[in-house]
Amino acid sequence: MRRKFCAYLKDKNLNEGLLIHPRAVVSAQAALQKSTFVSAQAIVQARASIGRGCIINTGAIVEHECIIGDFAHIAPGAVLAGNVTVGNNTLIGAGTIVREGIRIGSGVVVGA
Repeated sequence: MRRKFCAYLKDKNLNEGLLIHPRAVVSAQAALQKSTFVSAQAIVQARASIGRGCIINTGAIVEHECIIGDFAHIAPGAVLAGNVTVGNNTLIGAGTIVREGIRIGSGVVVGA
């Protein structure tokens, strides 16, 4: 659904915004792509790269040097330790902890 909505916005030359809740913490050294939402109390650390159309949900933590592919969903309370890679269209379930250096493919559901 997010992918279709983003395609619609792009086709109509409408602005694909970036939504960051005022109570989220996003490092100035993090890179976030269009149509991504960072929820309240979420943390995105330095040198993290978040793809297009992602959701970083309430209280989720994305540590340094993580790479998250397009349209991924990091659910409430999930923690990605440093240098984790998450593929496109992947769900990291609520409360999941992914230790440092792990690579997760595309279209995967982890811990839900």
